[in-house]
Amino acid sequence: MGNPASNLGAAELIQQVLLVNGGITFDPASLIVTESPDGVGDLDKRSWGYFQKGTSTFPFDEGILLSTGSAKRSEGPNNQAGFTSILEGEWPGDDDLETILNDVNGDVVETFDATIFQFDFIPDGNTLKFDFIFGSEEYENDFECDNNFRDGFAFLIKGPGINNDSGTAFGGKNIAAVPSSNNIIVNTGSIHDDSFSCGTEITGTNFFPEFYISNSNANNTGVVQFDGYTDILLTETSVIAGETYTIKIIIADRGDNRLDSAVFIRGFATNSNVVIVDEEGSELNFSMCEGEEEILTAQSVDDPFSGMETYEWLLDGVPIIGEVSSTITVSQGGIYSVIVRDDGREFEDSIQVTIIPVLNAGEPGTVDICVNDVAIDLFTILGGTPDIGGIWDPLLTSGTGVFDPVTDAAGIYTYTVTSENNCGTDQATVTVTTIQVPTITLISTNCTDTTYEVIYDVDTESNITTTAGEVDPDGNRIFNIPQGAAIEITANATNLTSCSSILAVQAPDCDCPQIILDNPQAICVDQNGTPIEGFEYPIITTELDASQYTFIWTFEGVTMTGETSPLITAREPGTYTVSYNDTISGCMREASVTVVFDKSPDNLILTLTEGVFSQNNGIIANVTGGGPFEFSLDGGAFQESNRFDSVSLGIHEVTVAGGNNCGTITESILVLGFPNFFTPNNDGFNDFWNVIGDFEIPAMDIYIFDRYGKLLKQLDPNETGWDGIYNGVPLPATDYWFTAELKDKSEKYRSHFTLIR
Repeated sequence: MGNPASNLGAAELIQQVLLVNGGITFDPASLIVTESPDGVGDLDKRSWGYFQKGTSTFPFDEGILLSTGSAKRSEGPNNQAGFTSILEGEWPGDDDLETILNDVNGDVVETFDATIFQFDFIPDGNTLKFDFIFGSEEYENDFECDNNFRDGFAFLIKGPGINNDSGTAFGGKNIAAVPSSNNIIVNTGSIHDDSFSCGTEITGTNFFPEFYISNSNANNTGVVQFDGYTDILLTETSVIAGETYTIKIIIADRGDNRLDSAVFIRGFATNSNVVIVDEEGSELNFSMCEGEEEILTAQSVDDPFSGMETYEWLLDGVPIIGEVSSTITVSQGGIYSVIVRDDGREFEDSIQVTIIPVLNAGEPGTVDICVNDVAIDLFTILGGTPDIGGIWDPLLTSGTGVFDPVTDAAGIYTYTVTSENNCGTDQATVTVTTIQVPTITLISTNCTDTTYEVIYDVDTESNITTTAGEVDPDGNRIFNIPQGAAIEITANATNLTSCSSILAVQAPDCDCPQIILDNPQAICVDQNGTPIEGFEYPIITTELDASQYTFIWTFEGVTMTGETSPLITAREPGTYTVSYNDTISGCMREASVTVVFDKSPDNLILTLTEGVFSQNNGIIANVTGGGPFEFSLDGGAFQESNRFDSVSLGIHEVTVAGGNNCGTITESILVLGFPNFFTPNNDGFNDFWNVIGDFEIPAMDIYIFDRYGKLLKQLDPNETGWDGIYNGVPLPATDYWFTAELKDKSEKYRSHFTLIR
């Protein structure tokens, strides 16, 4: 950019540069200039001046510059971040700009270093337009969010047909507002980088980041000294041709005289014989939604064109190739200008098109947050590239997008952004799940030979870690902990490791006695599972002194309410565990015993392995009931087998007993036998043949036959027996046959024996 320290005076700058496009009559006598006292007579320190584009990439070819410091120091490159052009002392600010800035920021802050051009003019046309760029060293220094340092610029105009709504003593209105805004003043708060938020911005309402250009670090263009500046801003207002108007152009520092700002203004223009109108016929600057198109038309104002006119369209001062008709279809923002050449005359008009971005709410997100975590901004959870300035539903207690797990409920929160000018809405959701902090509780510490274990309880699904020992997550147990070692057990919520609690466990005194509870224990029941009448429930006892120990009893892992004595009565089958603590030494151990249901024998049936008539017989005892059972023969020792082999002849008693002494049943059975031979020689030994047994023999019929089937004798088992004589004659030595049949016909036996002489 060329040297702004031109030797042109203020009136000459206005006439030759600002009003170079013609169509405006300027009254030099009305000019009032407020500037840096140091700059009077010293071009290097003057706070206003002339600028030229030269060979730089600056958007304006030339114009005038108003600064809050040295105008010359505005020239690039930007070789000092946050550069301050402090002259010899500050100079006053401006009450009118101060009023506007205070109204915008909602506070009262003094202004300094005001540079002002105020003068009267008469327009030839009915629309006044000009372009400007605002630059500041308050950019890129974190001062954008500080109301105290928001430098500003205003262009006040008053006269016929101008609304008196500026709120200033000067009156009139400020037309140097953000294009297509509700008269929002241009300053570092309304236009800045959107990579951060001050918390009060609403895009399209009081915040317009699309107009900001960074000139810092990698973005340094080398054109101007300022760390940031705006895009070209076009402003316009309706005027009445031939009427007199007063303009007041003001720029000032706010809060202090450091970190200067400046405004670059391109030449004024009033519409001559051409005006650009939109599809509605309006010649005012307008906004349209991103993605839309609009047709602009250049038409004559008073004097119709000849029909031989030519058209040249420009965007931000750059010719648009191929656009040579009276209309152009536009879809991007910027300042559109048309130059109409007709019959040796040249007319020009401009209009600013502002593209309203279609705001993006981002992509859905999810977050797990612990109930004791700090609050989080749900905006940071959204995916994609969401735009700021939206609203959240349901409403959070913060009134913003900040979720506090203490006061806000888990659920789905919807973020909605609404584009300006009805350019649509977009929504995205954030699903918030709150995770409870696990509560971990010590149940007991139990000693083994060289280690000890910890039994704990945790109320939510958690990942368990320990500083010593091994984790048995299925049993809520830490084991193999060296005796004497204190540990910390950490419970982390399964799906959020930062949500955790710690249980500190002191090493127990492992000198406690290890008791063994009576085992097994049983509750005797009948076949229906009902305790047998008269049966006494088993008592489980620790045999420890209640004055020295405390006791906690559990049944199947559940604490038994009220059971705190050294012994309990077991009334249900299951595992009983006692944790006992020595109140003197502090040691703690536990012991367990399992109590079962044992069913008593229900019915005993005895059978003989070889039938009732056999000299080599066995007894089988069959019993119904739950079991297991034990069996005893004739009062002898109990055995697990229900079979007794090689029993003697005679009457036998078999007793069956239920497990754990759960009842007995006793039944009798008779084992009969017959001699294999007899010797009827009257020597007193084996002289008679009959049933063997010195017991009461059941009634039966016994028949003796010779080898030919001849009946020789019918015996009564309770008589002396047969002496080997048939019809008074002793029979010879040989084999004889017999049959024996019980009177009840339940069993019949046939065999033979030998008579020996």
